[in-house]
Amino acid sequence: MPLWYLRTFGPVPFLLLASFAVLARSRRVLRSLSGSCVASFADLARRHGVYYLATSSPNDARFVDWLRDNRTDILLIMASFVLKEPVIAAPRLGCINKHAAALPANRGLFPYFWARLNGTPQGVSYHEVIAAIDEGPLLYQRTDFDERQLGSMVSFYHEVFARFPEDIVRAVEARVLGSRLEPRSDLQPSYFGLPTRADYRRFRATGGRVVRLADLKGALQLC
Repeated sequence: MPLWYLRTFGPVPFLLLASFAVLARSRRVLRSLSGSCVASFADLARRHGVYYLATSSPNDARFVDWLRDNRTDILLIMASFVLKEPVIAAPRLGCINKHAAALPANRGLFPYFWARLNGTPQGVSYHEVIAAIDEGPLLYQRTDFDERQLGSMVSFYHEVFARFPEDIVRAVEARVLGSRLEPRSDLQPSYFGLPTRADYRRFRATGGRVVRLADLKGALQLC
């Protein structure tokens, strides 16, 4: 995958993305030494006395059994896996996924990229998980991002994850109450995969940026 980033986005964005990752990881490790941050999900679970199970895939039979045995109500997912029917069906109220797009537009990969390229609104959506990718009923959605937050793909995702704690609570509340959102009538359903080098050139022609030098400052604000 690193080579794909290099070939598609070119050397400068590649180096900036690598620098962002190194800075964010270094800050997290250093802050974990002082106890003001955690360096991993395992550390986070340990700090709060929560059971932690490491598995290579959420579709692992051990994980599915754990969900059933513990009578799990809702499973929250933030991983790039396509869930199979056994894990989708295991929680009593189902699974909730975060997708960084104003669904139903821009399902699939790199939604910020395709929204910018195709002139559709940027947003983040929380939806119930079904077998079809990013097509479950909508629970919560927001599109209130300003130009500063939309300056690059990295700055956009920084804001998406900063809002996650508040947003996921609203999504869970909606699922518990059985509330659903009707998709926006002005957004046509669409699905996209990995962009090509030619797609990236068109993305840049619109003024789109994957990462900026200024985004490195954001890496030093992450826990």
